Amino acid sequence: MDKIILILISILMGILINNYILNLPRGIKIGKIFKWKFSKATPIIILLNIALYIGLYIIHGVSIELFRYAMLSSLLIAVIFIDSKLYIIPNGLNLFGLIYGVVCILCNLANYKTMLFGAIFGFVFFFLIIFLSEAILKKQGMGEGDLKLMTVMGLYLGLAYTVLTTFLSFILGAVISILLLVFKIKKVDEQIPFGPFIAIAGIITMFCGNNIIYWYLGF
Repeated sequence: MDKIILILISILMGILINNYILNLPRGIKIGKIFKWKFSKATPIIILLNIALYIGLYIIHGVSIELFRYAMLSSLLIAVIFIDSKLYIIPNGLNLFGLIYGVVCILCNLANYKTMLFGAIFGFVFFFLIIFLSEAILKKQGMGEGDLKLMTVMGLYLGLAYTVLTTFLSFILGAVISILLLVFKIKKVDEQIPFGPFIAIAGIITMFCGNNIIYWYLGF
């Protein structure tokens, strides 16, 4: 019964994410759900959301971690598709993630310190990157949307996972950017959004974070 309910919720969230992504260019904000134009379903978005929910259920079962990570995974799917196409991470998306993240912390106060430290690390680290890029290179090295996203993700992932996600995002960013340039999909002077790398790194961390950390400590 739990699996059936989970799949139904994942389908509903997939449809909502799909509609939000397709309605965003029309200027419809995330809070104006009832004003969204019903859009044709994008199978890859819905199927990806279902797959992530089921995977998280297998790992965590019915728990606060499942509800926390499931919502985060849906937000990260939206980030991947929106930032890749429009080069923005909507403030409304980050705000919704922030509110839900705070609610999850209030429901499980036992881990509130590591969650708050995760948010602080995400904010400080990415703020320094933006500040130093503008001060030294005289250009913006990263968008404010990335800063807000990483801060919000810290509330979900905690300190250790936020550090790991940051590390993985830069590795993914470097490798994928090089491949895009080598295969001439992107030009040297063309903008490459960083949000999708953060989102993919976050998803990897949710599923493999412990294994990666234990592997690293094994050295």
